[in-house]
Amino acid sequence: MTTQTLHPTPTTIVDETPDGRVERGALVATAALALIVPILVWWRIPLPGREVLAVLFALTSPGVPVAILLFGRSRPMWVAAAPALSVAAIVLLTLTQTLTVTWSPSVAASLLAVATAATTVPAWGACPTRPRPSRTPVDRAAVVFALLRCSALAGATVMWIWAVRVVDLDAAGALGLIQALPWQYVVAVLVVLAVAAGALHRGGTATLAVCAVLTITMTTTFVSFADGGAVVGTGYVHVGFADAIARSGVLLTATDARFSWPGFFTAAAALTGWAGLDDAAPLLLAYPAVLGSLYIAPVYVIGLAVTRDRRLAWTGVLLFACGNWVQQDYFSPQSVALLFFLVVLAVLFWQTSHAPVPRVTGGPLARMWATVRRTPGRPVGMSAGRVVAIEVTLLVLTTALVVTHQLTPVALIVALALLALTGTIRSRTLWFAVGVLFAAWFAFGATDWWTGHLSVLINGFGQVEQAVSSGVTERVRGDGSYQAMQRLRIGWSALFTLAGFVGWLASRRLFPMSATAAVVAAPGVLVVAQPYGGEVVLRVFLYALPLLAVLAAVALGVLVRSRRWWATAGLAVGLGLAGLGLTAVRGANTAFERNPADVVATASRVLDSAPTGSTIWPLFTDGTLRATRVGEVWPVDITAGEGTAFQRLLRAEPDYVVLTQPRQRYEHIVNGALPTWFDTVARQLVTTGRYRVIERSDHVTVLARTDPPTERRPR
Repeated sequence: MTTQTLHPTPTTIVDETPDGRVERGALVATAALALIVPILVWWRIPLPGREVLAVLFALTSPGVPVAILLFGRSRPMWVAAAPALSVAAIVLLTLTQTLTVTWSPSVAASLLAVATAATTVPAWGACPTRPRPSRTPVDRAAVVFALLRCSALAGATVMWIWAVRVVDLDAAGALGLIQALPWQYVVAVLVVLAVAAGALHRGGTATLAVCAVLTITMTTTFVSFADGGAVVGTGYVHVGFADAIARSGVLLTATDARFSWPGFFTAAAALTGWAGLDDAAPLLLAYPAVLGSLYIAPVYVIGLAVTRDRRLAWTGVLLFACGNWVQQDYFSPQSVALLFFLVVLAVLFWQTSHAPVPRVTGGPLARMWATVRRTPGRPVGMSAGRVVAIEVTLLVLTTALVVTHQLTPVALIVALALLALTGTIRSRTLWFAVGVLFAAWFAFGATDWWTGHLSVLINGFGQVEQAVSSGVTERVRGDGSYQAMQRLRIGWSALFTLAGFVGWLASRRLFPMSATAAVVAAPGVLVVAQPYGGEVVLRVFLYALPLLAVLAAVALGVLVRSRRWWATAGLAVGLGLAGLGLTAVRGANTAFERNPADVVATASRVLDSAPTGSTIWPLFTDGTLRATRVGEVWPVDITAGEGTAFQRLLRAEPDYVVLTQPRQRYEHIVNGALPTWFDTVARQLVTTGRYRVIERSDHVTVLARTDPPTERRPR
């Protein structure tokens, strides 16, 4: 086994080489936020825009100075790591407060500010000091192109805002969002992606970053901003969990299994307090755009390590944005868990791309054994102390991941083990350390879940056919048009998988094929090991998507690298179709996954007025009814029991009944119910004399018992 570099010149890898100005500017801004936000929190100053300051504080303190200390000479790497490190610090700090019954968002903000101050000074000294390049003559053509790009992106943004204002989402039916999509939206997305295609051939990092952010924002938040309520009602359930922690300062037990992995909820509770909000609901509309934008940098770093080409790396980012249809970027633990997952992989791939890696020789068995035994050297120019510091940082990120989500750590552990087995990462025992953390938290921190679900865990292990059936086959049912859209979703995922496979075959001379294959294959273990129903299939695709997107970019290498007009035109057409395809598959369930503003507002009024211990019952589940007062009012499970849903409802005699149009659409499109079923149920309830309508709007009807509920003990 001879020691050679994995790439010919690891010291000249195509990172942006910073001159220190951006790094110092980031440190100054972070220090200012670390000073201002704790003052606002302690003194409860109602400053306009405080929510924005709180979010920026949460994403920068103390992550920016720590990331610059560790990765300051690679701007993409520290930009990728900084938000994840900040969020991880908040997760671990606030979780510690709840476990030790010392809950105080004000104290948490102050401690983070102190950590930021302590690391800012050494980070300032670690900033690169490369001399500024000498001024070159102004390229007038470049200036003209830059102005045209800015004008086009500004125009696209205006068109998108126009589309948000004019769209009629009630027109969305079995075909989903495409039935209601205004032409302004189509123009906006096509223009942004056309500019991105041009910037891949003639443009800078800033233009591509703006295009990626706009693509993510336009495709993930369109329905939410148009409706005034966030898509995916489960986000409102998580708002309720964070609200419960903020009010009590402790974790609720025997309430919901998700409290066994509370890291996201404790962090959200603290952020709500820093922002001066009553609850986290106002954060939900823009949340997918913010989280999606945070994914850009780690995916870019992974792409840069695999392809060693900025244009291919940015193409991978754009394809990742266009492939992410599974809507796990809503206000949820898994959205933050994916950020941790991506950053850990980005750090490991970045290290390997900068390090000398022993190249194996000999026969097949000798090469296999040498591959298992090899360990990459230290990254070029990196001290042993800095390598150890990065290892500690990875442990911090993975610890935050373990206490935040139950599925993502399993995928990461398997990916790390396979990467160690292929000898392509220096942190060969990291998988074992994360496994120990996962087992320890599961045994001692998640007892509230496994003590009541141990049989589910054991019986669900190895049920591959059941998981695949519920995740794929059972989703293709109901209205014929709806079935066609579900098949389109499956086909979209298959297309990215096929493109990734083609790119993998073409990547033999780039990053080790075994490493990229390992990361793509690792999430598949979830289908075997996790009794999580059909959702697990979606997670498998989501966790594999970053590498699939990067490899798909490799498959498009001819178009990306060519500077001819036809290559730019081909990229513009391909990316434009990908953006519109994403809109179609992501919006396939818009008819019933939306939460219009009147539904959210009505649910809030009902929750505010209901006496403690009341039962609030949708005919079927509705997340907005759990947005607050968790443990005080009771959204009973109505899916179990004999008879029809209406018969079960009458037997239960809930204090309030909430019927929403989106849920009625679901029953009609997926289960074949009459389109006016809920209206009939409301009339029948009134006819019994036991209920009366207390509120009605375009999308929701609320009925209350004719004998008003009084405060009663929880059931």
